[in-house]
Amino acid sequence: MQLSAAQPAAPARQITSLGFRKIDPAALSTAGLSSADAEHVISIANQVYEQYQQQKDLVSSAELQIRRMLTTELHPYAYDSYLYAIGQRNRLEVIGFSSGSVAQEYGMAAGDLIDTLNGQRIYSQGDLQDFQLSLNPGPASTNQDPEDLAEVRILRRGQPLSFYLPANYLGLQLASRRINPATIADTLYSGR
Repeated sequence: MQLSAAQPAAPARQITSLGFRKIDPAALSTAGLSSADAEHVISIANQVYEQYQQQKDLVSSAELQIRRMLTTELHPYAYDSYLYAIGQRNRLEVIGFSSGSVAQEYGMAAGDLIDTLNGQRIYSQGDLQDFQLSLNPGPASTNQDPEDLAEVRILRRGQPLSFYLPANYLGLQLASRRINPATIADTLYSGR
């Protein structure tokens, strides 16, 4: 599956004492987390940041560890709220289509927010790249079977929709957005 991106992925930066974003508990509350969950999110983030700061590792590695811990120990909503609270973009929005876009032919529209691909939650361009690699881990010249379908779950004007599209090429043009998860939680995170 090939997707064109409106924004390139940001390069990882070296961790320094100033390299981490402060987490505002009020922002976690605004994003819909309970105070207990917000305290847990802050505790996990601080623990991981301290560990990686001591190792002088990359911020992207720390963020990956935080994501794993939050989604495992709490729920995907906690990670979504964390991203929102630290000011990061947490959604991909369809802003257009490449020529010959299968997604457009099947009914996707500009303004759709990508939720999941084959059940894998998508927050960023990096998630999208990971999804693409999981479909076809071989060399770039290896083509995926055009008959393979991917379930693309989106949010359109507050309503979830699913599309089953050929996974080899969607032809989406995407932009990263920062959206308060509390505004879409009831639709995307049932049972949180």
